[in-house]
Amino acid sequence: MKKLILVKFILATLLVFPLFELTATTSPDRELTPEEVAIRKATNPVDPERERSLIPTVEAWLYRNTGEVEVIFNRDCGTANVTIINSMGQSVCNKTYQSMDQPVLFIRLPSSGEYIIYITTSEGFQGSGNLSL
Repeated sequence: MKKLILVKFILATLLVFPLFELTATTSPDRELTPEEVAIRKATNPVDPERERSLIPTVEAWLYRNTGEVEVIFNRDCGTANVTIINSMGQSVCNKTYQSMDQPVLFIRLPSSGEYIIYITTSEGFQGSGNLSL
């Protein structure tokens, strides 16, 4: 009888305590639910087999509360160039880096407004997306 009570107590503990565990995977300044930026591909794929994957080559996410854009490269694209242009046609950011040396890039937007992000890689990927902060 005591063993049954002990087993019930252990099972209840294993089921209840994970409900109280709250963890954040990002810094406290960033939203936990960023907004996805749709990246439209402007070029034909170099390797059509890669493009059949459910995982996109490049993802971009907008954190509205901090004004940051997160660019994620899900595969090695060689040298990547990320340019952000404001509604006046002025470049507010132009970064070139190796996509696998730094697969995640955070870019802070200077102020609220409309922006266009352009992403090109040495592997032939070209894409763009609209941002509204």
